[in-house]
Amino acid sequence: MAHGGETGVSYTYVAEIAPSKHRGLWSSSVYVGVTLGVMAATAVAAMLTWLLGAQAMSDYGWRIGFAIGGVLGVYALFLRRGAQESHVFVEQQGQARPSRKLSRGEMLRVARNIVMLAAAANVTYYAWVTFGASTAIAQGMDATGAYVASLIAQVLCVCWLPICGMLSDRVGRKPMVVAWGLGVIVLTYPISIMVTTEPYTLFLAQVLGLGAWSLIAAIFPAVLSEQVPTQARAQGVGLVSSVSVAIFGGTAPYLHSYLDGADLGYLYVCYVMGLGLVTVLAGFLIDETAGIDLAHIQAPGARLAAGSRSSLASQD
Repeated sequence: MAHGGETGVSYTYVAEIAPSKHRGLWSSSVYVGVTLGVMAATAVAAMLTWLLGAQAMSDYGWRIGFAIGGVLGVYALFLRRGAQESHVFVEQQGQARPSRKLSRGEMLRVARNIVMLAAAANVTYYAWVTFGASTAIAQGMDATGAYVASLIAQVLCVCWLPICGMLSDRVGRKPMVVAWGLGVIVLTYPISIMVTTEPYTLFLAQVLGLGAWSLIAAIFPAVLSEQVPTQARAQGVGLVSSVSVAIFGGTAPYLHSYLDGADLGYLYVCYVMGLGLVTVLAGFLIDETAGIDLAHIQAPGARLAAGSRSSLASQD
């Protein structure tokens, strides 16, 4: 629960402190950090498995990783306490009149946009990133080989994420969202049958998956924050994105395991491809928000203030 609340806040914080013209690039730093964390965990798991052996790792070695995470959590607490509020939030709080609350219809449209943007990313992140190596190991791949293959793929992902962020600042958010949705539709089936017991197959699958996933991950904090006005941004992004993670990401491993065990794995593939189609629709549904001042974000359907529209026109 704590992680879910903090994740949404971190999305909005990075988006609000970033320069408007480079918000996509700054946004990519969030998942660069997340991926570096996953890489560190993968490296620790590979090293401990190599040093202790698979049995000892299963018996007690896994606790070492949790202990390391606990120490880093304490450091993150002090880091968070020293952070300053964004200028966008400070300006909004300093207004003479309190900001208008969103209507129920506006809140529902905000939730719709965020869920449509997040659903496929939530599911594929767990399948292609978090559980990629462990699933391959469960299917008979050498543990050390799987961890190393996954680690190398994630190194490439870290390099690719900032490029995707910069690209979104140039071409806009909508093309990136549509490209990501199409990537899910095209790549889900090949990735599902690609991995064997050879580590290089996991590497290739994760390179393809992470390469596509980076299209949305790089802009995720920015594009979600751009759907919500400042007065409701942290709560809206935090709550709705966390619910989306729970519904789609949280159920993905169980759903995949259940359908695969019932020889209905193709239904899971179709499910993920369907979420990719939802993402494509989201790309056409949302307004283009790259480069605008977040202070000008309004409710969905009337999202850009007049001054912001003029600013966008002058950029073109």
